[in-house]
Amino acid sequence: MAASPKLSPAGSLNSSGSNVFVSPTAVAGSQVHGVHGRVRLGKDVDLPTSASEDASGAPNQNRSWMDVKRKNIAAYEYLCRIGEAKQWVEACIQEELPPVTALDEGLRNGVALAKLARAFEPELVRKIFEDPKLQFRHSDNINYCFQFMKKVGLPPSFMFELTDLYDLKNVPKVIYAIHALSHLLAKKGIAPKIKNLIGKLDFTEAEVTAMQENLDKSGIVMPSFGNVDKTLEKEMAPQTEEERRLEYLRAHEDEIVQCQAVARRHLARKRAEVRREEVAAQRRAEEEARRVEEEARRVEEEARELQRRREQEARVREVARQKREKEVLVPAATAIQAAWRGTVVRKALAERDAQLAANVHAIIALQSRARGYLARKHYAARRNFYRKNEGAIVSIQSWLKSKKQHSAYSSLMNLDNPPLPVVAKFLHLLDLGVHDVEEELAVENMKELAVKQIRENAALEAHLNDLDIKIALLVKNRITLDEVVKISSKKLKKTPSDEEMKKAAAVFQVNLKSLDKTSRDRLEAYQNMFYLLQTQPKYLTRLLWVMRNWSSDVVKRLIETCVLTLFSYAQNAREEYLLLKLLNSAIDLEVQDVEHLGDFVQGNPAFIKIVLQYVRGAKDRQYLQSVLQPCVKRVCDCTLDLELDPVQVYKLLIKEEESNTGKKSTKKYDVSREDAVKDPQTRERLQTNYQALEKFVSDMLESIISSLGRMPYGIRYIAKQLLEALSKGFPKEGRAEVLRVVGNLIYYRYMNPAIVAPDAFDVYHDPISPLHRKNLSEVSKMLNVIATGKQLDAHLEFAEPYVRRASQQFLKFLEAVTNVPAPEVQLNIDGYSDAARTTKPVIYVSPNEIFSMHATIHQHMEEVCGDPDDPLRKVLDFLGTPPSFQQDKTGPEISLTLMPRFAGSGDADKSNDYELRRLYVATKKQLVMAIRVQSNATNLLDLLECPATDREEERYREMTAGSPTSLYASVASMNTSNTNGTDAPPAESFAQFKRGVLEAMARLEAAGLVTRHDKYASMMASIVQDIRCKHRRRMQLQLEKASLETTLGTLKGKHDFLVEQEKSYMDYINACIQQLTAHHGSKKRRTLMPFSRHARHVRDLERKNKAVPKFGSFKYSAKELMDRGVIVSIEVDGLPSKLYDRLNVTLSSDEQGVFDVECTFSALGYSAAEHDTVKLEELLALQFENKTETQLFDGSVTVNVNLLIYFINKKFYA
Repeated sequence: MAASPKLSPAGSLNSSGSNVFVSPTAVAGSQVHGVHGRVRLGKDVDLPTSASEDASGAPNQNRSWMDVKRKNIAAYEYLCRIGEAKQWVEACIQEELPPVTALDEGLRNGVALAKLARAFEPELVRKIFEDPKLQFRHSDNINYCFQFMKKVGLPPSFMFELTDLYDLKNVPKVIYAIHALSHLLAKKGIAPKIKNLIGKLDFTEAEVTAMQENLDKSGIVMPSFGNVDKTLEKEMAPQTEEERRLEYLRAHEDEIVQCQAVARRHLARKRAEVRREEVAAQRRAEEEARRVEEEARRVEEEARELQRRREQEARVREVARQKREKEVLVPAATAIQAAWRGTVVRKALAERDAQLAANVHAIIALQSRARGYLARKHYAARRNFYRKNEGAIVSIQSWLKSKKQHSAYSSLMNLDNPPLPVVAKFLHLLDLGVHDVEEELAVENMKELAVKQIRENAALEAHLNDLDIKIALLVKNRITLDEVVKISSKKLKKTPSDEEMKKAAAVFQVNLKSLDKTSRDRLEAYQNMFYLLQTQPKYLTRLLWVMRNWSSDVVKRLIETCVLTLFSYAQNAREEYLLLKLLNSAIDLEVQDVEHLGDFVQGNPAFIKIVLQYVRGAKDRQYLQSVLQPCVKRVCDCTLDLELDPVQVYKLLIKEEESNTGKKSTKKYDVSREDAVKDPQTRERLQTNYQALEKFVSDMLESIISSLGRMPYGIRYIAKQLLEALSKGFPKEGRAEVLRVVGNLIYYRYMNPAIVAPDAFDVYHDPISPLHRKNLSEVSKMLNVIATGKQLDAHLEFAEPYVRRASQQFLKFLEAVTNVPAPEVQLNIDGYSDAARTTKPVIYVSPNEIFSMHATIHQHMEEVCGDPDDPLRKVLDFLGTPPSFQQDKTGPEISLTLMPRFAGSGDADKSNDYELRRLYVATKKQLVMAIRVQSNATNLLDLLECPATDREEERYREMTAGSPTSLYASVASMNTSNTNGTDAPPAESFAQFKRGVLEAMARLEAAGLVTRHDKYASMMASIVQDIRCKHRRRMQLQLEKASLETTLGTLKGKHDFLVEQEKSYMDYINACIQQLTAHHGSKKRRTLMPFSRHARHVRDLERKNKAVPKFGSFKYSAKELMDRGVIVSIEVDGLPSKLYDRLNVTLSSDEQGVFDVECTFSALGYSAAEHDTVKLEELLALQFENKTETQLFDGSVTVNVNLLIYFINKKFYA
């Protein structure tokens, strides 16, 4: 086999002695591609002198050499096209293909084409058959390629047939299809463009000639490779604007990502600058406040120091004076002088007192002016000081107020029951405008409208169900009528016997057996049972809980399978929502039964098997494949043994030593773990293995953490519910310990199986050797240690730092995993979804699964639904003892339309719930107003029971006299005594207002919503929660309003649909009745048999000038009808049975489906007549309810329902 052609440098010639085709880029005069001797024209090139001599001077051996050379050129170009296809396929699958001349045999088994399809669409290729011997199973590989071409949109005109490749009938068409596929994928931006290798490949002349001979022998018309792209564009539909936009985005993906990165960096820098400026401003304000405070303290200290100095000086002067007095010893002179001075002083004092007394008013005025002057001076100085330091003072005041407000707000946000005065400070956050009140009223009214619409739809559905039964009965009656006609057409002149009529009636009843009321009621009961199991998670939660200890493994497996079947394996939003609710309930029950947190991990909860089957769907498999496949491939490409068991590593080193030296090792083979760790070579190998293992673990951990946004919602919500249940059940456990349990679910239960067995989860498709499987197990063990926080072995102490860091990183990942919205938001499901559906939910189960579920629930009825008034208990009581079934067989599947047995029976309860909710909201708003008026109470009960003061009454009157946008206006609009939404007048006094609130609280307490025992703490907590979540509540109210608007629109659409369906049902029923009489009305009046009873009856009607009824009239004696079994008994006083032949019964019809029955008696000159009316649909309804007899003429005549229907069909419709 010739070697694969290689690219030749420009102007080079093949150095081999054989003739070759070379690159056309040679210089002038050198050879170009084509037949040997063909040269490139140039100015200095000498051409052959004659036609008999070629360009090299050799004589021409064949006159048709030009044709031969031209064909060889075509063969060369075809070889180049094969080379182009070969090079493009190799670039896509990253594998080398056989040479160009042998590529057809290389592609024949379809392996390369299947790998090409798997490179772009892995889910299409399940398994590639790679047996070296060509077999017909290789055609599956080619079919994978066909499926891929169809999926990417390759036009059929470019595709080849299976025999073109498998039988090598048309290989050029295969190469042409690969060229077209390359252009299509390159245009979509998911594959490289195919290169043009014409003139760049070298082939020997023998190869070119052999190829041309094969082409001539096959007689295949060579496709046009040169314009395949243009032809493909003509075949393809023109691109839409959206497709062109997506193509442009794919082509410029890197530039768009770079632009987004630059924009994000710019926004991040701007946010950082704004934050720094805010921090700096806050720091400057705090420094200024501290400086002002220090200055104030310094001034105060200086004033105190000055006061101390003055007091000290006064004490010194007093001491000095006393000392001087002691030192003076002139007693007599001192006494005289003292007496004299005293007299003088007393005289001067008396004069002064007289002067002051004479001028007291002037002195007082002068003192007042002096004091005013000093006060104004002090005030001006203080004012100037305040103005000078106004900024600092304002900052201090703001800081003090904020600290006080922050303390109160912290109490409000953090305390379970904050004091009522604290709550009163923040009641302004609950101020409601007119728009807020209108929004809440609109939501409540929309809920009432939704309930009313649900009731109307339920009534319509019930009516349609009755019409459906009626249609089925009419259709069945038509089938039976055909049987009657068939019987009567055998012998027209022969009247059927009584036995034949009874037999026909029996056949009639057997054919209606599937439409009888008993069978239908039983079917509806099963449908209701599965509806309750699907929509009420408490039943299956209890059943699974009981079954883990009582039921056999076979029944448990069957029930688990039936549970997933009941929820249709969560294939749509509704079933997924209901299944998640079931798992949530099961988790709560499981956690309540666990005493220690570790017991939950070590045990095997009942719901885990359902969770594992739920998370093994297509979405989860695709997620695990995208996350783990690159990492698993890198592990499988590694040739090292990542063993971390020191004993196994020690023994492996001994084997390697003995294999390399050929001598028995001197080391002891069987050693303990401690001795193995002490060996230096073992420790070195352990560290080497760990370094490689750490790289694989880091890659896989990084891939898992970065895939958070792609993780399916279901497993994340289950993790969230498990975290909340464990945190509530074990409040003393740390957050990290609880997250470890969640990590056991996320990693060990969810991801670990796909790592240790990647081939079973479509993560890795190539064969996995035992070494690679063991390495994957080592990676899985290390990841399990990181996820669950288990302790490492003592010999791996060098791995502790990395495991600790990785464990903290995985804990943050688990926190992010559990941060998901509620299913109602994520799946857009609410309580009205089922009521708004135009089609009821349908499940497909086998009869064996139905009976198995029935038997299991019936066996554990007391544990699952012990209350006699429980809806499921009523259904089970109606169904009775379950039928027998085989536990190891399922049988064929049937469809069950899930629906409640009594549609709309819970609507009244829902309406009452809505009324209670309205009362609760209104009472809460009135309490808010009461707290504003009287904020000094300790709790709500004290507030409502203590008498109102005059000041509180005055404040109440001020508040109630406010504008329409005041708080009371919003409260009054939802007054407890007003349920229709109109405004109610306010109470005359605050005491009367509180009495009304107490009455409303009593109604709420009777409904179990509040209680006096805790002093209405639950209502207080609700008010606090409203304050905390005011903005969130407003957003939630808007979302609820939008959801209700959508629901009402859907319910309206369903109502219109049901009305239209009702109309079509009525039209169909009328058409059925018309069709029953069409055969009789389309024919001319049947020929009357002369001297027959019917002829005499018709002549009697004509003789009495009575019109013959439109649809016929027939007359029989009562005795004849009794002999036929139509009449069962006659109870007429004074009428013996021997006179029954004188009692005539006339049955006539002048209206579709309505029959007049006339009973006449004539004997001994006495005559009497009675009339009654019978409707066909009423007879069919009686037959449906399995009632064989009915009475006419006020109970005087009893008839057989089945035989009467047969008689009517025979006489009026045959």
